Amino acid sequence: MADKTTGGLPVSESTIGSLPGISDLYDDTLIPVEQQGEARHMTGRQWKRYAEAGVEVYVDGAKEAADAAESSAKDAAKSAQSAKEYSGKPPIITDGTWWTWNSATQDYQNTNKPAALSIGKSYPSVAAMQADITIPDLTTAIIAADVNVEENSQLYIFDKAALTWRFLSDLSGFTGVGISSIQQTEGDHSPGTYDKYRINLTDGTFYEIQIYNGATGPQGEVGPQGPVGPQGPPGATGPQGPEGPRGPAGTAVNAEGMYAFEVNDDGHLVLDYTGDKAPNYSINEDGHLILQTDVSIDVGRVVGPPGPQGPKGDPGGVSVEEVINIVNAVIGDAIAEEY
Repeated sequence: MADKTTGGLPVSESTIGSLPGISDLYDDTLIPVEQQGEARHMTGRQWKRYAEAGVEVYVDGAKEAADAAESSAKDAAKSAQSAKEYSGKPPIITDGTWWTWNSATQDYQNTNKPAALSIGKSYPSVAAMQADITIPDLTTAIIAADVNVEENSQLYIFDKAALTWRFLSDLSGFTGVGISSIQQTEGDHSPGTYDKYRINLTDGTFYEIQIYNGATGPQGEVGPQGPVGPQGPPGATGPQGPEGPRGPAGTAVNAEGMYAFEVNDDGHLVLDYTGDKAPNYSINEDGHLILQTDVSIDVGRVVGPPGPQGPKGDPGGVSVEEVINIVNAVIGDAIAEEY
C-alpha cells in the first residue's frame, strides 16, 4: 500500500515526470530530487523554509506598508474625529471671553480674548473668505454682497486651530411684504350693511375683508355748558372810519371871571363866580335861566318842587312881569349881601 512519503515505490523503477502529483505538502513529506546526477529527497518542511525565505523580503515590505497604512488610517480617523468634535463644538462666550474646544482634554479652554463682538473683515463671498486662512484666531467677518445674494450678511468667526471659518449667524432680515393697494369690491356704506375690500400685497398675493357699517344711533343728550375760555388776544385795529360831518360853530362867551350855577341842599339855585362883577342873567317867562353876555345863553329851565297853594290874592293881582322884577331884585340883594 502506498503511504504519504514515497509510497513504497522503488525510485529507480520510475522517472520523476511519471510520478503522480500530491495535493498537500506536509512537513515530513519526502520529495525526490536530482542533485548533481544523484537521486536525493527533500522534506516538505525544507520546501516551506525555502519558500518563506524567498518571500520574506516582500513580506517585510508589505508589513511596513500595512503598518504605515494603519498609522495613516489612525491619523485620518483621529483628524476626522477632531474635525467632528470641532464642528459640534464651536467657540463660545463665557464670562466675557472666547472659549475654544480642546480635543486633547475634551473640554473648552479660555483664550482670554475679549468677547465683544466687532466685525474684523468683510468679504464679497463665502469662497473669498474661506480662501483667507492667514488671519488671527477668532477674527469675525461678514459677507458684504448684493442684497439679492443668499449668503449676504452672513457672519463667521475664524477658528485657527482647525483652520476653518465657523458660521455664527445670518444678519440679513426677512423680505418684508407691504400693501400695494386697497380696493372696495362690494357695498355702498349704507348703515346696517357690509362693505367688502380687497387688500393687494407687494408679493402678488391678496386677501379680502368685510367691514360692517353700523346703523345710525340715537342723538345723545346735550352736554353741560363748558367753562368760559380764556380771553383771546386783542384783534387787529380796524381801518379808520370816514370823517364825520362838521359840527355847528360854538358860541364864544366873554366873562370877567369864572362862574357856576348849582342847587344847594335847601333846593336854592346858587350862583358862584369870581371877579368883581356878577354875570348878567335873568329868568324869562317860561322859567328858563338866561345868561346874558355878548349873546343870550339859555342855561336851562328853573323848576322847583311844587309849593303849597297860596292864599287867594286880591282881585287884579300882580302881572308876570312884576313877579320877574321882584325875583331879580331879591336875587340881586342876596348877591350884594354875600359879597
